[in-house]
Amino acid sequence: MKFEIYCDESRPELFTSQNATSHFLSIGGIWIPADSARQIKMDLKRIREEHKYFCEIKWTKVNNTKLSFYISLIDYFLSNPAIRFRTIVIDCRRVDFMRFHNNDAELGFYKFYYQLIHHWILDFNEYRI
Repeated sequence: MKFEIYCDESRPELFTSQNATSHFLSIGGIWIPADSARQIKMDLKRIREEHKYFCEIKWTKVNNTKLSFYISLIDYFLSNPAIRFRTIVIDCRRVDFMRFHNNDAELGFYKFYYQLIHHWILDFNEYRI
């Protein structure tokens, strides 16, 4: 089976910041069967048009005027069995870059991305990430 995987992260600057205002970085991915991708994209476009929402979809932009759009978006994702979601949350205070990542924050970041994706990859499938 063929899959499309869309990934994003929240707060990657925490790996390099000395003055962090938060301690948790998250990396997530949405996995969809390639043969469902076109329909899912059309459905999402329809939801955006219904709510007249054409900005970047970002959780920090949720407010009372945009709440119905975000609720519709969540309802869609939770009601569609073709969509799989996986995320990892990293407590950046506990990451030992020196010991495990050659003191390289970028290397550590991509190792966590690898962990997100690697454990759901099956040899007999094809993936577009």
